[in-house]
Amino acid sequence: MTAEAISENAPLNPKSPYGEHKKIGEQYATVSLRYFNVYGPRQRGDSAYAGVIARFLEMNKSSKPLTVFGDGLQTRDFVHVSDVVAANIAAMDAVTVSGEAINIGSGIATSVQQIAEIFAEKSSLGPHAIQYLPPRIEPKNSLANISKAHKLLGWSPKVALKEGIALLRDMH
Repeated sequence: MTAEAISENAPLNPKSPYGEHKKIGEQYATVSLRYFNVYGPRQRGDSAYAGVIARFLEMNKSSKPLTVFGDGLQTRDFVHVSDVVAANIAAMDAVTVSGEAINIGSGIATSVQQIAEIFAEKSSLGPHAIQYLPPRIEPKNSLANISKAHKLLGWSPKVALKEGIALLRDMH
């Protein structure tokens, strides 16, 4: 499975009002950090806008099957909130980032199926831990090219996905 990395230098052609709003914000900001799928403590899993990790944590806690839309092979780039905080601090302290848009992610494509399997390992539902529903309309793959974050901020993510999920489970 491959995912094409999204470059910071790619032309922006937003396909939604949300994307257009982000583009306008980048035009006026001193530096713009583009966060990919951020996860961490205190995220609500019961919101319509909840990320898959927060949803799966909530479903697991409630002993409900993990809902996967489509085949689960769609990929995302997940980054722990503590890494996002570190990126913000690095951007604040950097002197050569004015006018830059910088991707903040892990640089690793992970499928929704892989996330479901991590949660299913500890589920009490056994073989019924994952429930497949018809696919939604959403991008198939999303992956951050974080080379500019390395170069301009000296930043790299530190929290591996399995470690981050384990930390969340320990909190619940």
